[in-house]
Amino acid sequence: MIIRKKRLAVIIGMTGLLVSCGHLSRSNATHQIEEKQKDVEEHAFLWVGTVSHNCDDKKDEDLIPGAHSSYPDPVQSDKVYAVLSATGYITIRPIKEHVWNVELTNRGKEVAGRGIFPTKTIDCDAWEVPITLEKFDSANVSGIVEDGADAKVEVDLRYVLTPVALAIMKQDPTFSTSLGSLGHKTFNFVKYDDGWRIK
Repeated sequence: MIIRKKRLAVIIGMTGLLVSCGHLSRSNATHQIEEKQKDVEEHAFLWVGTVSHNCDDKKDEDLIPGAHSSYPDPVQSDKVYAVLSATGYITIRPIKEHVWNVELTNRGKEVAGRGIFPTKTIDCDAWEVPITLEKFDSANVSGIVEDGADAKVEVDLRYVLTPVALAIMKQDPTFSTSLGSLGHKTFNFVKYDDGWRIK
């Protein structure tokens, strides 16, 4: 009995090896695609700190006190600021014309990423903060076409809106994200001696 069990284990192991190195299965393709897509997100980037139109114009030598930047006032031109303020994610306090103090509330700090691109120039001492609006949720493989050591996998990708995005849409029904709740994409796979891998 012990010998038979060992032989059975060997047969099962060889069968598993043949399957993994044979055709590309939907479960294998799905797993690899979801691993590749798991960090795909869409963000809104907000200036936080002392914010003015000069924050987007980073050439200090082109700016002089009282001059108007070629960029619009981000707080007044980008409606996301007003919506996030209305929903309690940020506070906005005017300092002077076209210059604002923008701060994250405790609620905002819970959803904001790490600040990037610190900028200090005339009427600007701020950094950009990413806030996630939409993120990857799942993949549904709809078809696989193999051609020798290559394969094309058709897949529907599902993205979900974050509470921040839903709050923005409630205040502004015209607001939309670029990823979309469902997207169709083709992924390429290559067969190696140890199995299939996504390109």
